[in-house]
This record gives sequence, structure tokens and C-alpha cells, in this order.
Amino acid sequence: MTFSVEARGDGLSYRWLRNGAELASATSSTYSLATISKSDNQSSFSVRISNAGGAVTSEQATLTVQPPMSNTLQYFTGDTSPNFRGTSLLPISVTSPQNHDGLGQESAFVLMSGLAADQKGNVYVAQDYAVRKILANGLVTTVTGQLNTSTGAYIDGNAADARFNVIRDIVVDRVGNIYVADSKNFAIRRISKDGVVSTVAGGPGKQGNQNGTVSEATFSDPTAVAINREGDLYVIDKAVKVPNKPEDQPYFLIRKISANGVVMTVPGGVLDANARNVTDIALDEQGNIYLSVAPADFFFSILGSPPPIVVAYVLKITPQGVSSVLAGSTQRNALGAVDGPGGIARFQSPSKLDIDASGNLYLVDYRAIRRVSPEGVVSTAVGILGSATVFPTELPLGNLPQAIIFSNSIAVSPDGTVYLNSRLPLPGYGGCEVILKAEPL
Repeated sequence: MTFSVEARGDGLSYRWLRNGAELASATSSTYSLATISKSDNQSSFSVRISNAGGAVTSEQATLTVQPPMSNTLQYFTGDTSPNFRGTSLLPISVTSPQNHDGLGQESAFVLMSGLAADQKGNVYVAQDYAVRKILANGLVTTVTGQLNTSTGAYIDGNAADARFNVIRDIVVDRVGNIYVADSKNFAIRRISKDGVVSTVAGGPGKQGNQNGTVSEATFSDPTAVAINREGDLYVIDKAVKVPNKPEDQPYFLIRKISANGVVMTVPGGVLDANARNVTDIALDEQGNIYLSVAPADFFFSILGSPPPIVVAYVLKITPQGVSSVLAGSTQRNALGAVDGPGGIARFQSPSKLDIDASGNLYLVDYRAIRRVSPEGVVSTAVGILGSATVFPTELPLGNLPQAIIFSNSIAVSPDGTVYLNSRLPLPGYGGCEVILKAEPL
């Protein structure tokens, strides 16, 4: 890696600086790093140029080191047994899979809806009616809610007694508090690091899109949530549709719950029919919002509604509300499995996404994990592009790429480890899932 500067004048001298400190012997118009490692990430470089007339220091250039993924997809936790433990549904000879806590193979998961990773290497799993925690050694416990139920409820208070009604997404802040999008309770809920569940905004019986203070605000169907360094929450909320109105009505709203308790729709956060299926949200350190947009599902086309909008792309919204397509295409039916620069890349069905410390997005795209650089360049991190007809007969572990049976949840830890869920290749499937991981080199 070589930095260079161009300057004009007589008798110029140069002195390079790294993170504000002078570098010994770096006194030419160029400076080179012989080797680069992860420790160089986010280092700032500048050069001070001087002559008899004075001195000036250049703007800083920040080095971003993007570590490659390891070439191995590893098992993390969950029951991989073909005899997945469950409850017999007599008199029919069928087994209904059940969730279990425990260490590694002793644990079991049925139908996850989201993953999050904290600063300590713990991973959190959202399921319809519960939140679970996985320690670095693979030990699974239930943080709050109820396992193995199909009935939701709304109860705040002690984590052991709290109840939820279809959790669609999960995020954890820098100090260990958990936030979930409790969609059928029309609420954003908080599980404190001390084990107390409370409602941040919204609540049952108050469905809508009203902004205002957290006590006044309402949500229609919160489906995804993200949090920034300042503690502001960003929520994907379905817009309340007005019957018999023009189709230029908004379909989704991007709403912000500020740390001081005010709910608002962000600039550029009113999304029309061209983004009729917004599936997840992520934030970078500069305050930009990233949204995954997938083909609208069949249900948008029933009861006289327009046919589905078949698009797949990643949308970027700046803090000023300027929207642009980072990768993929808003052209209808421009789906596919193509890596490359933003406008050339194609996606099949983007769903969950997360972002690493360098601003790279990791996106679940049907049966692959795609990586999108801050510049919009798309590559495949895990999975095999175009593998829709490839169905492994065993859990896809080992050297990458691997064909993933199915994944709909992803989390990137602060150290760059990518966690994802995968359905098990079992007869009848039944919702059995495990968590896999791929570590950076």
C-alpha cells in the first residue's frame, strides 16, 4: 500500500504522519506500508509539506483493511441429529420439532427470525415468542419469553415472566441491552442487561404510524430494528394503507426513536411501491441507512392489489435523506446471482443484513451470503451462486463456498465473525435449524 502526494513549490520537504504522530524516515512525496494487517484498520495518514515560505498539512486518508473470510464454514450450536428431538403428534406418526436450551448439540432451534451479536462475543436469537442467548462456547439459554408455544401475549416486567407476540428482529446495544421488533404487539421492546423487559414505544391496541413522543407514537407492523452509537433506534414499519386510494401511497416507513424519546420518520424514509418489500435495515458510523429490498410476495397481488413488484437491491439513504441504489437494480425482473460493481450485481431475494466495522454489508440472499463493500461492489462470502437446485444431503460444513440449505438470519460480531442460521437437510424439515459461523482470517 502506497500513499502519495502532489505538491508544487521550491525546496519542498515532506514529513508523513500516522494518527497524528510523525513517522521516522518518511520524508519523501510517497509513503509505503510493506505489510498490512488488521491492526492497521482505520489508521489515518497525512503528510506535512514545508519550505521557506511555510508549512501545510494534508487532509487525512483513512486506511480500511477488509479481512478475508476464512475458507471454512464451522458449526456453532444447535442439534444436528437426524432424530431431532420433538413431540409426537399422535395418532399421526409425525414428530413436531421442539426448542431446547443446552450446550451445543443439546440445544435445538425451530424457526429463527433474527440474530444479533454483542461486544463480548455472545449471540442472540430472536424467535416468535422468545429471545435466546448463545455464549461463545455454544451454551444456549432463554433470556425471556416462552419457547414451544404458538400463542403470543404482551407482558412487561421480569424477563422470566415477560411475553411477546411475533418478534421479527433483534439488535443489541454497546452495553448489552437488547431491543426487539414485537410486530403483532405493534411495539419496540427493550430487555435490559439486568433482565427487565419494558416497552420503548407503541403497544397493543395502538396500531398506526403516528409520530411524537414515545408515549404518543404508534407502530403498524415493525419488522426490523437497528441501533446507532448514540442509542437511537431505527425501525422499518409497514405503512397503514388507505383503501381505494392511489397506489402512490407509501408502503414502508423508516422511523427513528431518538435516545431522548421522540419518534419521527427519517428524511427519505417514506418508501413507495418500488420498495414494496423492505426486509431489513443496517446503519454505518456516518449515519447512512442501508435497506435490503426483495421481490414483493404473492399476498401483495391479492384482493385487487397491483401485481408483485419484482425487484431486488440494496438502498442507501444518507442522513440528509438522499436515496441511491448501492447495489442491484430497481429494474423490474432484473433478478439473478451476479457478483460485481453495484449496477451490474444482481440479487435473488435479499432478506436479513448486517454491517461490519469497516462498513461492509453482509446480506442473506436466498441460499448465499453476499458481501457488499461501501463502494457497492458485491461478492459472495458464503454459498454457491445459482444453487437453487443444489440441495446438500448433509450439513454444509468445511471449505467455502458451501451450498446453504436455507438462511434467513445473519449477524456480524465486532471481530468480524459472521453468524448465520441454516436449515437442516432432514426428511420433512419441520423447521429444524442450527447456527453456523465463518471467521475472518
